[in-house]
Amino acid sequence: MSVRDAAVVLMRDLPHVGFAQAKVMVSRAATRGCVQSNGAAYQKRRLYPMSLAAWRLEMRDRDLDAEEREEAA
Repeated sequence: MSVRDAAVVLMRDLPHVGFAQAKVMVSRAATRGCVQSNGAAYQKRRLYPMSLAAWRLEMRDRDLDAEEREEAA
């Protein structure tokens, strides 16, 4: 899965995130090792869907927690 494809999937989970921001988030996660990739850079980088799914769940949970804190304040 490319970074571009992963960004589209992430945008479904986090609707307030734009496409450019989603690509940056996915790319940074791959660089940090939060999402497993083939180790390549730029257009050749490919992500493993299972590690992306786990990271997406973590991002969605973090986003929902932030919304709950905002509503409580």
